[in-house]
Amino acid sequence: MASNIRLGSRLTIASRETSRVQTTFPRLMLQHAAERPQSPALREKEYGIWQTQTWSALALLVRQLACGMAERGIRRDDHVVVVGENRARLYATMLAVQSLGAVPVPLYQDAVAAIELIRLGRVPVERMITHRLPLTEAQQGFRLVADGGEALKVILLPHGQG
Repeated sequence: MASNIRLGSRLTIASRETSRVQTTFPRLMLQHAAERPQSPALREKEYGIWQTQTWSALALLVRQLACGMAERGIRRDDHVVVVGENRARLYATMLAVQSLGAVPVPLYQDAVAAIELIRLGRVPVERMITHRLPLTEAQQGFRLVADGGEALKVILLPHGQG
């Protein structure tokens, strides 16, 4: 009798495991954008003033970034180094990379040792993002990357910052 209970427990656990829905951060972002489009998604202080980005604005920014990255050839399983400050745009860029099935590798701007490892080819990185351009100049940023070869990097900044 005791073994039947254990067997039944194992079957229940196994069935719970197989019924789990696989999800990703980009999927969760889209779900929040659909359910609560005008609610705050990200907040950061800029010049002492809190800036709020809604779920719908974040989803739009992530889509624009992902489309530009896809146009420039970033694909599933690529590793994309995102160099930047711990700011909202860093996370939007990481969501865009993940939405393409690529792997974001976030680094702070002062990560000199990590950047040196990348330069030496010790880290399998396909793309790097470091130049700062406003989002409105995304196409120029992608042209720069295409023309500059492997050494040129780009960060796209929302809200016309540059």
